[in-house]
Amino acid sequence: MAPPYVGYYESVAERMLPFLLGRKVAVEQRYPKSAGPIYRRHEGTGEDRTWITIREPGDVARWARQYAVAFHAHLKPEGPGCWFALDIDSRVLPTEMARLGALHALEVLGAQGLAALVKFSGSDGFHLMWDMPDLRGLGGASIWDIERAVVVEVAA
Repeated sequence: MAPPYVGYYESVAERMLPFLLGRKVAVEQRYPKSAGPIYRRHEGTGEDRTWITIREPGDVARWARQYAVAFHAHLKPEGPGCWFALDIDSRVLPTEMARLGALHALEVLGAQGLAALVKFSGSDGFHLMWDMPDLRGLGGASIWDIERAVVVEVAA
């Protein structure tokens, strides 16, 4: 059986690259007949063991051919910025409901001048990710205060 998301990830790899580049990545894999997902965070063994990193679109496709269904990057890179991630799941509702929620979230973020990357979560929803290049002007607000405010606005 061929891995299910190879074509999808090949088509969006270029768009995912800005989010994945320069961050440690965990790859979620779902093999046929396996009991559940496997999360890989490292490549190599022993002294050659390193965090998974994505350097080019071909790396995304390579993992997709190894049954990857999702890529989970550390949100905080080196430097003053941060990436936010929002997971919108439909749970027991049709996936169309999650799609509508993701579209609304994009509108809310767009009204704030933020462009988000959107990807299918691999099961029943969508992940939205956006870059906050410099967090130093937030005053007393933490990054989690801002994320919480976005979630509250999207849920309204």
